[in-house]
Amino acid sequence: MRHPVVSIIIPTYNAAATLARTLDSVRHQTYKHIEVLLIDGLSTDATVAIAHDYADIVTKIVSEKDRGQAHAINKGLQIARGDILCWLCADDELLPDALQHAVNHFNAASDIDVITGACARVFPDGTTAIIVPPANVVELIGVQYRLEQPSTFWRRRVMGNRPALDENFHYAFDWDFFARIMRPPFQTLVLSDVMSVYHFSATNKTSTGGRKLVLELREVIRRHGPLNGRLAEVFYFLYRRFDLGGCYDHPPACTPALGRQFERVMACLERKYPRELLYLYNWNFASKQERHLVWYK
Repeated sequence: MRHPVVSIIIPTYNAAATLARTLDSVRHQTYKHIEVLLIDGLSTDATVAIAHDYADIVTKIVSEKDRGQAHAINKGLQIARGDILCWLCADDELLPDALQHAVNHFNAASDIDVITGACARVFPDGTTAIIVPPANVVELIGVQYRLEQPSTFWRRRVMGNRPALDENFHYAFDWDFFARIMRPPFQTLVLSDVMSVYHFSATNKTSTGGRKLVLELREVIRRHGPLNGRLAEVFYFLYRRFDLGGCYDHPPACTPALGRQFERVMACLERKYPRELLYLYNWNFASKQERHLVWYK
């Protein structure tokens, strides 16, 4: 059996509160052929000191000012030597057999380029949810981001000479990146196995993005979505006019007048665009963030 090196890139900035949990999950991996590259943005807390406590698994620590999370991950990708790559944020954990499971599947199928699995999400109120990527995650990827980044691994060869993460993105660099490496001719294996844990907090980027996040979601759909990207503008219109008004809440929180207008507009849009595309709209979580509501319920 082949034992390829798995490179794990961990971008950090003032992550002292959670980093040990992430590194413990790497230390406890049953698969040991790994390198861990911790790319720090010149933290002012104990992040780097904690990383040094894990010298048995952390291969390299780089701590210097960077241009954000995407830039940090790119720096890690440039120096990584593994045949299989992934990144973990400092609020992610890998389950103990995650790397072994991924390597087994890569070894069993040489044509598989990307593997993505399920993730356990832990929310700020302590509730949890198991998120399993749908079987058609690749088909959806130009419209919906339905994979879980800490449960996703890829072979070095899919990157080729392409640019890696687009550093113009602050939130959606992962979606844009995976939309480029998961589509044909590359082959993606979708697993239902839970491979990671994602701890949400009241302050992490996914929990607080709101309108800034939506603007980046719109750009990703412009680049990778159907209808030559026009669906991005339709979604942005629905977000501003109806989602922020509560029409997509469950149950709807909009006024009766806005609800009736929403029905009329959707009927009009269905005559112009494929219905199945319109109903892939799923930005309600960001709308709730912008309205200062609990976004994950």
